[in-house]
Amino acid sequence: MARRPTVPPRSTPPRQADAAQRILNAAYRLFVAHGYHGSSMRRIAAEAGIALGGVYNHFPGKRQLFTAVFLEYHPYRELIPAIEAAGGNTVEAAVRDAAERLLATMHGRPDFINLMFIEVVEMHGENLPALFAVILPRLSTAMQRLTAAGSGLRDLPPPVFMRAFVGMFFSYVITEQMLSPETLAAFPPDTLERFVDIFLHGVVEDGKQGPLPAAGIGPQR
Repeated sequence: MARRPTVPPRSTPPRQADAAQRILNAAYRLFVAHGYHGSSMRRIAAEAGIALGGVYNHFPGKRQLFTAVFLEYHPYRELIPAIEAAGGNTVEAAVRDAAERLLATMHGRPDFINLMFIEVVEMHGENLPALFAVILPRLSTAMQRLTAAGSGLRDLPPPVFMRAFVGMFFSYVITEQMLSPETLAAFPPDTLERFVDIFLHGVVEDGKQGPLPAAGIGPQR
């Protein structure tokens, strides 16, 4: 797991809800630093400064607590506004601006990626349906401007375009975190722009497809 992240400041709920928020904050810090299985309810209680029984008063178990943390701190709260704020007079300009805004939002936040990996690997994606029920309508609305008639985009359903765009962006972010600084240094500084270009135009140059070498042919001895 990555280094212990700093939880972004959030408004303090009044009185009774304050304890629940402290538990959520503490659980979030521990989950992204140590994973789901590496974070016990007792440790979360100590981190929150609340008696263990007090934690169970708010959350019946660790699974329910993780679900609350996942829905509260998932990066969609920052990422969707970044997409909604994207500007540009063409699809290409808007997509490039959206990608740059998303990258700026994710920069320096390894906790975002950790949280999603925990959900997929340790929780087997059990909270994703509830998450998608929340974010898909809003994300689809954000994409409607890009997929409007006359925009020059191929006739793609907005959900398909949205899924392809999100997949392109997260593949960039995840591989960037997986690679060492030395390996990343070998990539050109405009790598994000090239990702966007591949997303918009593909990898095959128009009218210049030539035959591939026969499979299995290597240097002769």
